Amino acid sequence: MRPLRVFREFEKQELAFVSRFKKGELAVDKGATLLVEGNHSAHLYTVLSGWGFRYKLMPDGRRQILNYPMPGDLVGLQGSLMGEMQHSVEALSPMLLCVFEREDLHELYRKHPGLAYDITWIASREEQMLDENLLSVGRRSAQERAAYLIAFIGRGA
Repeated sequence: MRPLRVFREFEKQELAFVSRFKKGELAVDKGATLLVEGNHSAHLYTVLSGWGFRYKLMPDGRRQILNYPMPGDLVGLQGSLMGEMQHSVEALSPMLLCVFEREDLHELYRKHPGLAYDITWIASREEQMLDENLLSVGRRSAQERAAYLIAFIGRGA
């Protein structure tokens, strides 16, 4: 994914760290659950291909979709920093994920401030997208929400 224009060039030591940080790749079938609300996960992931959706289960059994992880997105950061997942993630299509060990994240923040900034930027961007989704739920009609979602997905988030 590094050749894509949205990603900056890694410095040599960052690339070496990421090579060690990456523990492998995981292929996930459509409909498979990646992360479960309330559980602890030893891993976090970057989506290499495919789409998923983050959701919370309501007390009555319904689920509320929060957003859609797509290629380039980081999945599981919340559980890595807060100890347990506050939402679940399911594969909407077959997905290929880059796997990272949660416990190695602290080394990234200590020794690689440029990468730490990148993760903070990703989290901030996700917060911005969630703000837009909240606006959709709170103020847009059903037709406007559908149009926003199509436009959001069409521009690649």
